[in-house]
Amino acid sequence: MKVLKKIAAPFIAIGRWIKETAWVQPLLIVGCVFAIIFSIPSITKAIQEATKSTDIEWYAVNQLSLDGTAKGTSEVDKFLVDYNNAQDAWSDGKYDEARSAMSKYGSGDRFVLFFIQSDCTGCEDTQEAYSYLTDNWDSLINNETDSEGNTIKYADFSYVSIIADEEVEDDADYEKKNPFEYLYGNGNFYSFVYDAIAAGTTSNYYRFGTESSTIKTNLENIVSTESASGSFSANFQTPMIVEFNLTETNKSQYIIANVLYKTVGDDVYERSEFLVDMWKRKGVFSDNGKE
Repeated sequence: MKVLKKIAAPFIAIGRWIKETAWVQPLLIVGCVFAIIFSIPSITKAIQEATKSTDIEWYAVNQLSLDGTAKGTSEVDKFLVDYNNAQDAWSDGKYDEARSAMSKYGSGDRFVLFFIQSDCTGCEDTQEAYSYLTDNWDSLINNETDSEGNTIKYADFSYVSIIADEEVEDDADYEKKNPFEYLYGNGNFYSFVYDAIAAGTTSNYYRFGTESSTIKTNLENIVSTESASGSFSANFQTPMIVEFNLTETNKSQYIIANVLYKTVGDDVYERSEFLVDMWKRKGVFSDNGKE
C-alpha cells in the first residue's frame, strides 16, 4: 500500500493544484475542445476506411453475369467459350477469326477484364484510377506526336467485369453455393486460368514490375486442390485485372497480355499514370523495363 501511495502522490498533488488554481481549468477545457476538433478528421477517416466497400456501379455497367453458372448458361460461361475459341484461332495464326470471336467484349481489339468483389478496397482504387484515365484520355494517352507531327492514336479503353460475389435470383440449382464456385468445374475456366498463368508470368510487367510473387501465387492458388474445394473468397484474390491484346502489336502466342492484382501508386494520379504505361507499353511494361 505504501508503494502505491508513493506512486499516486505526484498525481494527487497535480490534481489538487489544478483544482485550487482557477486560471488553469479554463485552459484545460479549451485544450480538450481543440484536441477533439483536431482529431475529428482522423476519426472520420478511420470510420470511412472501416466501413468502406467497393462502389460496383462502374464495374456493373459492363458486367458479365454469373446467373446460370450452375447450368453452364451464364454470360461468363459464354465469354469463356468465346475466349477459348479466340485463343485457339490465335495459336493457329487465324488472327481475324480470333478478333471476331472477342469483338463483342472490347473496342479496337483491346480490352480489360476485371474480377472484383464488393468488399475489395483494391477494386475501389482500380476503379478510381481507370475512371480518371478515361475522363482524361486525350491528355494522358493521345498526347504524343510522330516525326511528322501527327497525333499517335491508341486503342480506346473498354472493359468487362465479373463480380465474383454477385447475388443472383434464388434458385435451387445453386444449393446455397455462390454461383462463382461453379466455374471450378468448368473446363473452359481452367483453360483460361492456365493461359493466364502462362501469359501473366512471362509478361514484361512480371519480369520488371513489383508484384511478380503476388501474381504467381494468386494465379496458382486458383487451380490448386485446396482452392478448388474451398471458398472462392479465400482463394480467388481481387482485383484481378486481365488485359487482352488482339492487335497487330501482339507477337505473343497468347491474347492475354497482362495479369495484375493492383494498380501501383500512392494516389489516383500515380495509379492512372501506371495504367498509362501499361496501355503504351512503357516503363515496367516495356521490353527493357525502363523506356
